[in-house]
Amino acid sequence: MSRVFKSLKFSISSVFCHQKPLADFGESISPEIGDILFVLINTDLRGNRNLNSLLFQAKISHKKSFRIPSSDAHQLKLYTHWPRFAYRRAGKLTGHTRDVTPKTFSMGAQYMLIDNTAGQCIYPHNFPIGCATPNIEIKLCTDLASELISFLMYRTGRAFANSDSTTDVWSRMIWDLLEISKSKMSRRINSGHKSFNRKSTFDYDGMCFLATNALNNASLFDDKRESLTDNELQASPHDIGAPSLIVIECFETEE
Repeated sequence: MSRVFKSLKFSISSVFCHQKPLADFGESISPEIGDILFVLINTDLRGNRNLNSLLFQAKISHKKSFRIPSSDAHQLKLYTHWPRFAYRRAGKLTGHTRDVTPKTFSMGAQYMLIDNTAGQCIYPHNFPIGCATPNIEIKLCTDLASELISFLMYRTGRAFANSDSTTDVWSRMIWDLLEISKSKMSRRINSGHKSFNRKSTFDYDGMCFLATNALNNASLFDDKRESLTDNELQASPHDIGAPSLIVIECFETEE
């Protein structure tokens, strides 16, 4: 990456979380807030930061369009109406309320559709993971790779404030999710695990990966890099839900 972006340094941090935090807004079932959160933080030479966020609810789908079943209506309501909700299964945030505005869908919260049979597909130009705007009739808008490129260029996703003390509730929610995801980080990717067994995802709760070539820049995860050693396998708090997280930090340099 450094060969292409000669004036930028990067830090990449990620964590896999098995259980997800819930949003309780009075439905019989409280939906998960999201399965995976992408965050982009760009820092210029003066230390100014621009931040972007993209929250996904993942679904398995073998088609490029389908109708949201009634059993998932509560999840759709969260992403299309954003009713005032209280956190559940969110550690120290449990019981705290958030009231995101505007009360409509945005490109910051989307559906991710995963076709787990795509490798067997004989049709050209099909992609295994796509993105869709929340709607009762889900129709793929783009493939995940293209969506992430747009995300890195701030053409999609939803910008959020530089501080968790902001009055913007979307920004506060993103900082909430960042904090509880960070709290789940428990072990390095090179801790001895050679593969990821889908049948025992509970055992990988809190597995994280941290990499940087921006050693002279302040990263959001500096405290984790200092506290986690290469072979550490400390216990992750399994009773706390958090979205899986991928954070891309870019630092402008004078090179």
